[in-house]
Amino acid sequence: MNSVHAISNPLDWYGSLQRAYMAGRNEAVLDEASDIGRLMAIARQPLESLLDLHSVVLAEGIAHCPEEAGALVAAADVCLAHAIVGWRLAYDGVPSASADVVPEASLIVFLHFEHGGRLTPIQQTKGNETLRVPPWMQARDLQSFVVDLCGPHRLDDVLQAVAQRRMMAFDLTAGALGQRQYRALLCPFHDGSGILGLQDVTAQHLARNADFQRRKLESLGQLAGGIAHEINNLLQPIVTLTQMTLDDHADDKEMSGDLGVVLDCARRAADVVRDILAFARRSAPALTPLPLVDTLRHELVDLMETLPASVRVVETHDTAGPLAIHGNRPELGQILRNLIKNAVDAIDGQGTITISADLFDLAEAEAFLVALPAGRYARVSIADDGPGIDPPLLHRIFDPFFTTKDIGKGTGLGLAIVRSIIQSWGGGIVARNGETGAVFDLFLRLAPLPSVEQGEFSDPPCWDGLWQSPQEE
Repeated sequence: MNSVHAISNPLDWYGSLQRAYMAGRNEAVLDEASDIGRLMAIARQPLESLLDLHSVVLAEGIAHCPEEAGALVAAADVCLAHAIVGWRLAYDGVPSASADVVPEASLIVFLHFEHGGRLTPIQQTKGNETLRVPPWMQARDLQSFVVDLCGPHRLDDVLQAVAQRRMMAFDLTAGALGQRQYRALLCPFHDGSGILGLQDVTAQHLARNADFQRRKLESLGQLAGGIAHEINNLLQPIVTLTQMTLDDHADDKEMSGDLGVVLDCARRAADVVRDILAFARRSAPALTPLPLVDTLRHELVDLMETLPASVRVVETHDTAGPLAIHGNRPELGQILRNLIKNAVDAIDGQGTITISADLFDLAEAEAFLVALPAGRYARVSIADDGPGIDPPLLHRIFDPFFTTKDIGKGTGLGLAIVRSIIQSWGGGIVARNGETGAVFDLFLRLAPLPSVEQGEFSDPPCWDGLWQSPQEE
């Protein structure tokens, strides 16, 4: 948006812009018309004010040049349509007053369509740069554009909107768009022509989803924490009295066996309660710079003791030098335990788990998947050679209490806790399918390398890039 106009009254700005466009028919000003509409939407100014001013300017123009009334009306229609599309697309994406951040809206791309439906992109500029229209926006006509990017089921609705001169908003859903979200707004004119505004709304979509997920997790955490607290109060006497009875009847093998089952179930229930309480009561962690590779290796030392003999863990770090992150060492151990335990279950206790750490430049196209700013991060990847994750489940894999394991074998909290920890560090995590199995990529904020005192990290035992469970030895 033009910084000079941004501080002026958008209605005065639009009035002068409309006069200039009606006089000169210069399509370069249409970008500014959409900026005016967007500014009014973000400032929550009603569209009626714009319509009133538009009518006044149009009436003035016709009074001065009555012989050009038809051309002036046509030009005014185009200018107003751009402002309305900018207002509507921005207004749909403006969060409620309680939201902390208003995502910056992306540029609106305009396409003109004629009475027969032929689409013509309007050349647009940003600063001194002419923006190139992506190939998927260059459809031959409106009908093929709608069918290719929305599906044939939407075509009748669009054609009806054009015939009735009715504005219509719809989402683009084609696979050609990749992971990005686009919103389209159709604005037809009386002669069957009109404009089509397209806007990348990925940022707004992610902001709404993140806000919804945050509120959902807060509510779920409060509910689960209250229930878990009550269950914990009931479990404590069960565990205590069962253990006391077991001690008193140690010679009775039949009773000891039965009581052992009760005690084991009660302790497993207590573990579930502890996970729920940990999920519900997470406080802001104390973050310190951690040497990433050394910390990973030393956390693996204790973890390897618990893995089956048929599982091997391979480390393949690819860093040009020492690497440090902002993190918390106990929580990093918790992350590793959860992810490696899931990997062991995925390979059914037999196979290879690969852990790697490297520097990764997160581009814009990838950054929005993990709701992080583009930039350089430390990436930790944990991969297995199991069957992978069903694609429809990838977007649910981190939801609290969602699990693909059999009843009694998982609470569905492990990955939710992992994501909660990583996000509290200012990082992100994403699940995907690799060449041979599932891969979890952790993107962590870089930190200055800490000064490590001599002896704080001794060389881990048996380190040669390949860990084998000690039970094999």
